[in-house]
Amino acid sequence: KATVSVLYWTAPGGMADPEMESLAASERTLDEVDRQIVEKREAVRVLMTEITMLEGERDGLALRVREQRVAVNDKLVLLAAQCQMGIAAQQQNTQAAVQQTILEEKVRMLESDLMTARQNSEGLVSSLTDKLHKADEATEEARALKGLLLQKRCFQCHNQMTCQCEGFAVLGIEVADASKFNLDGVWVISTVDHGPCNLAGILPGDVLYEFEGISISNRKDLRSCLSSCKPQQQVILTVTRDPGNAAPVQTRVSVSLGSSHTKQQNVRKVRMRSASPS
Repeated sequence: KATVSVLYWTAPGGMADPEMESLAASERTLDEVDRQIVEKREAVRVLMTEITMLEGERDGLALRVREQRVAVNDKLVLLAAQCQMGIAAQQQNTQAAVQQTILEEKVRMLESDLMTARQNSEGLVSSLTDKLHKADEATEEARALKGLLLQKRCFQCHNQMTCQCEGFAVLGIEVADASKFNLDGVWVISTVDHGPCNLAGILPGDVLYEFEGISISNRKDLRSCLSSCKPQQQVILTVTRDPGNAAPVQTRVSVSLGSSHTKQQNVRKVRMRSASPS
């Protein structure tokens, strides 16, 4: 059994990969909080619109009630004049009074419903306002955290993370020396999803032994070749596929190098460790 020892790469500026992941998580949190703020503000706007409509309906109903009261009063005056003319006039007066009582009861019920709806809406507005305030506080905290992380230094030029340098070239693979297995080159343990080698078709288990025609014997050779390249540069890698088979396949692969500033490729640039191929 081979002893596995992991050597995690740390940038010259002192910024490790978890900090980049924390920055990405903070940005996602900020986006989520901004989205929630927009939703809550839209809910408050809709609720205020509904309150305005209810108040308009209440005003319209109150106007109709006043008009009906005037009409009832007119009828009462007329009925009062007719009361002297007999029992028929008294009956009409009684009916008008009953109608007025019914209308007033309806008005009281509508006013009570309107007051209850207003109290409920005020409670909802207060709750939404509190949530919006908390969301604003969370946004400020996320922005403060983002500001602290942006004060870290760039891997390549040691300037702020907002620098315009292109970073350094990466392959996006994890490798181990293959010499201990009597193989020339470095053994590919894994590739970063959507990284340069992954997109070029290099698979875990492949053995890389040439870089632009230069023989690669170990990880130091590979790092030396990468140090002389730039991001986006097109290079030719020669690999052996299925080296453990009786008839391994050798192939040349064109790879477009990535940049150390690319978040996904920056997870593993060329992380070296000792391991045994399966």
